[in-house]
Amino acid sequence: MIRSRPYGGDYNSPQFSPDGSRFVYVRANSPLSSPPLKHALFVVKSNGSGSHRLTPWSLDAGDNPDWSPDGKLIVFRSNSSENAPQSQIYVVAPDGSGLRQLTHAEIGTTVLSYSFSPDGSSITFAQTGVAGQPDIFVMNADGTNIQPVTHTKLWDSAPDWGSG
Repeated sequence: MIRSRPYGGDYNSPQFSPDGSRFVYVRANSPLSSPPLKHALFVVKSNGSGSHRLTPWSLDAGDNPDWSPDGKLIVFRSNSSENAPQSQIYVVAPDGSGLRQLTHAEIGTTVLSYSFSPDGSSITFAQTGVAGQPDIFVMNADGTNIQPVTHTKLWDSAPDWGSG
């Protein structure tokens, strides 16, 4: 069972692995925890045992992490807190190894939600596009070949893949 001391923080955005054996969650520290008001990703077995931190607190990781379809990677956004430094999209293995930054957005670029494609070969995400509003983009799962999908003056975010 996942527990913390009173007023230690919150557990947010749980997502089960494709095989249901584990889930990833975001630990949001309270002002009374160390480090205060920071976020990190954790993975735990489905029965609540074996919780371990995947990301350093310095990344301030969060924003609804998503599993790759094969369960080998978790995609997430850094600096997910309000008024945080520039956000980027990263992936990490569920054992905490292979932490890798995928995007290299310039300061002031809004980087938002993301999702793995059903075959795991691509990631769709939102970032600043036309007229300073978020547009939808797609990239290879290794962060290469970023391509815009939408070009609109309207706010486009929270992309996800539909079923075929």
